[in-house]
Amino acid sequence: MHWKIREAKPEDFDAINELVGQLYSIHAKNRPDIYRPCDKPLDYDYYISMLNDDNVKVFIGEDGDRIIAYTIINFMDAPKRAAYVKRRYIELDHICVSEEYRGKDIGSKFINYIKELAKSQQFSSIELHVAEFNEDAIGFYEAKGFKPRSRTLELPIV
Repeated sequence: MHWKIREAKPEDFDAINELVGQLYSIHAKNRPDIYRPCDKPLDYDYYISMLNDDNVKVFIGEDGDRIIAYTIINFMDAPKRAAYVKRRYIELDHICVSEEYRGKDIGSKFINYIKELAKSQQFSSIELHVAEFNEDAIGFYEAKGFKPRSRTLELPIV
């Protein structure tokens, strides 16, 4: 398998949306109180707005003419408040490898690609949010050197 990473284009929408569907099916299964099953959850106009936003990058993994993975990253600035250190970081918003390509080091190569981008543009860190139920993802990120920094808690009322 000879695959490569490149920036996404408008014509990649359908293939990326399929992968987004795979990602969200895991969330819908584990948190049906928040997510619902949806084969194609990504809105086309939103996708195009990401491609046109200088602070967002969408990358795909491509094996020949097949899209096998994608990631969405955001270039972020820390809040401009007296108590915060001025810094820029990358928020890893989404990363998904097609089910049949998992376990082939593709996710690791995406993380390394993003790390190199962060270093070359002098970002201070890469940060992400991961669902507590997603133990596979947590293990993957921790194996790549990510450390917990904060935690989101909820108190269900209904």
